[in-house]
Amino acid sequence: MSRASTLIQVARVRSELDHWLRHWQTEIKAETVPRHLSCAETLCTELLSRLVRVQGYETTETRAYEEKIALLAHGSRVLWEPAPRAIKARPRLTLVRS
Repeated sequence: MSRASTLIQVARVRSELDHWLRHWQTEIKAETVPRHLSCAETLCTELLSRLVRVQGYETTETRAYEEKIALLAHGSRVLWEPAPRAIKARPRLTLVRS
């Protein structure tokens, strides 16, 4: 495979990965259902692995994409976690005067 065709493939995969990362961010902001968010996460990780495979090696750029995917995945999980329940404090009897 020639160097020019490899660069074209890398650019194509990179632009597709950027597109789907933006799409995932939009879905998080729109508070989309968890199934859609998990599909976006799976797709982005697949595209990242394809980028590494096409390049033939990992770079600092692919590491940055990896961190961005991890950050978005965390945001997706936090979005749909149930809120912590407030625990009511019991009144202290020493404060009550007879």
